[in-house]
Amino acid sequence: MRHYIHSSKILFMCLLVGISSVAVYGKWYRRNKNKVVDNVYRSVVAEVRLGNQLHPEEVRYLEKRKPKVRTALEKIVGMSLENKYQPTIALVCSGGGYRAMLGSLGAFSGLQEIGVFDAVTYISTLSGSTWALALLLSTQMTLAELKKYVSQRLVTDFYEIHRIDARLMVDMWFQKLRNHQSLTTVDLFGAFLAKHLLAGYFGNNCQKVHLSEQCSYVKEANVPFPIYTAIDGRMRAVHNPAWYEFNPFEIGSAEYATYVSTWAFGRRFEKGKSIDFAPEQSLGFLLGIFGSAFCAHIGIAWDRVLKDLAPSFMKTSIETFLVKSKVAQFRFSWARVRNFMVGLQNNPLKKSKNLKLIDAGIASNLPYLPVSGQRPERQSDILIFCDFSQMIPHALKESENYAREKGLKFPVIDYNGIEKRTISIFKDEQDPTVPVVIYMPRISDKQLWKEKKQEAQFRKYRRISDFDFDTCAQSGFCKTINFRYKLRESHQVMDQMEFNVVANKNQIIDVIRWVIEQKGMI
Repeated sequence: MRHYIHSSKILFMCLLVGISSVAVYGKWYRRNKNKVVDNVYRSVVAEVRLGNQLHPEEVRYLEKRKPKVRTALEKIVGMSLENKYQPTIALVCSGGGYRAMLGSLGAFSGLQEIGVFDAVTYISTLSGSTWALALLLSTQMTLAELKKYVSQRLVTDFYEIHRIDARLMVDMWFQKLRNHQSLTTVDLFGAFLAKHLLAGYFGNNCQKVHLSEQCSYVKEANVPFPIYTAIDGRMRAVHNPAWYEFNPFEIGSAEYATYVSTWAFGRRFEKGKSIDFAPEQSLGFLLGIFGSAFCAHIGIAWDRVLKDLAPSFMKTSIETFLVKSKVAQFRFSWARVRNFMVGLQNNPLKKSKNLKLIDAGIASNLPYLPVSGQRPERQSDILIFCDFSQMIPHALKESENYAREKGLKFPVIDYNGIEKRTISIFKDEQDPTVPVVIYMPRISDKQLWKEKKQEAQFRKYRRISDFDFDTCAQSGFCKTINFRYKLRESHQVMDQMEFNVVANKNQIIDVIRWVIEQKGMI
């Protein structure tokens, strides 16, 4: 642990040294020292919101989403839902690096193919699946367009960086430093994620994309409501970490019943009000938080930034401390962000200057908590778990255990053979108030493919003929640490999950129809 903390401090010092060197020896600093990013909230004082009631904008979203979900459901089940129960469907997607991002896109596309995506109210994501959801909502591409875009981006080297990329990264970090905000390796990792995933669409503005910019799109209620997650990374909370939820409107924790506007996350707060006007954290940084379990080795990433940024003698000096030292052997996976709960009475974190946030997958690799019913307004009737974990069905067991511990309704799960089926359905025939669980793990069922491949609608998935998802996840290109895919490889992952969903269309629709009928009898 000492090495962990000490090395983080060294990285922070290296960042300061690198930026200072540019200030002293280059024209960049003189041109940019007074630069301020466009901050539309630069004169607005932010206030924390107490209580676990839904944000007013989320309430309005639900009101607007409901008739659209009803239309989709009526089309799916082939009957009018007038005077009938309308179920709430939540999609819960696991982490797993780029494997999870691609798998999530495939699952989204498959659900769209069978008409269910438009009937989903919530999508709760974690780690790699957050990257898929964020891209969908920030670019506003169609799923077909986004799948093509992502597969093309992943062909490039994650660490490939040019002079302009390094300058854009330092611009962003400089804004944080001038607002007295911390820098950690998550900032570095997030900057590389933004460059790799966002630059193809946003160009040189890839480091200036923000989560709150999704608000206008989400308000239209044409897409499921997005929930991104992270957890408390403090060592004292390692056995029972609080979960943090991120959405375009607010960020906070149900554990502490405290929330803050998304655009104000990272500002300094005192007793519920912001005391500075720092700009919003970049989406890249948030993506880094969500996926911080997969932080790049700092020796590799930092070296790529230095290559085009610093004078050679300064690069050599930092290499001595960073790249060639034991520091480069460590991975760091936390973000340090100003605590918006400082000074709040009866809040356990009222004396903590900063929050320490990490990838929620470290606690449980399925983000069930936000849609578990702890916040009653989000109570779901159908939970579709898409699991891209390295080890399945471990994360589902954790979700079930959590429900039992908290007294939340959850069906009894029979784990016998569950890792060999593309779909497993669990419900309580005696108590229809218990949500139905649809579990869809990242597997390839060769027998199912053999049965379906001759049908016209499935011929487009022929790339999965020689693909085995489990083998790929354990020892192939689908390994969590892989950040580069060939075009065919990306399509195989997406196509497999899309096929798994479409091939099980009838079972999914039967579940929806069953819930409508059973709930209507209560």
